Amino acid sequence: MNNDLTHILIVEDDEQFAELVFRAFKWQNNNFRTSVALNLEQAKSIIKSDPPALILADQFLPDGRGCELIV
Repeated sequence: MNNDLTHILIVEDDEQFAELVFRAFKWQNNNFRTSVALNLEQAKSIIKSDPPALILADQFLPDGRGCELIV
């Protein structure tokens, strides 16, 4: 894990859309490190182990709402 890069967490249950967002950050700038979670459970696990600087979350997920990630 490179701490010099800004960590962005993408929380999106539509895998194709998550991949598009992931690629957009990858192509735009190498100053970002992105993670993808497909549900709240995965997102909470990533947040606990590797807190992101920014979370882009879908509002409606299979196991809850994206706003549940706001602490």
